[in-house]
Amino acid sequence: MAQSPWDRLNHWIALNETRRIIERAVAAQSRVTLDRWINEWEVVEPSVGDSKTFYLHTVLSESPPLSCSPDAGMLLSVGSAKKVFYIERDLGTSSPKQIAARKTRGYAEMSRREAHRLHFPETTLPNFSVLMVTTNKYRVEQIGKQLQKKESPGLWLLVDEH
Repeated sequence: MAQSPWDRLNHWIALNETRRIIERAVAAQSRVTLDRWINEWEVVEPSVGDSKTFYLHTVLSESPPLSCSPDAGMLLSVGSAKKVFYIERDLGTSSPKQIAARKTRGYAEMSRREAHRLHFPETTLPNFSVLMVTTNKYRVEQIGKQLQKKESPGLWLLVDEH
């Protein structure tokens, strides 16, 4: 059964709060700038006619199926360096093992292909990071242990919301 938009409301609220925290942190200093933010369901290329190409959801392979669906993405700048960060907002509804199994292959393949340039062509770096914000320190530790067993664990940065 497909999720209704209401089922995702808590997730969207938490993701928006993550964005507000990042915006406040950037505003409180003068070295880093937030150049761009893209939400999970936001149109990326309005001029393209096929709605399946509009979102951060990136199909990497049809057979076998492989895709990557970040909750959000942002481009941060320090001087002339512009780096992409994808955001994953965890509310503790999936096990750390499930998270690692569902998310790592897609991000690893995006990294190999430098596919972040599709969403943020203005990036100056060949790599990106995945910032996962979760509910507490214990989940950070448990998710981190599971990510270490998967492809490209170095892509991941984990923090708790407190």
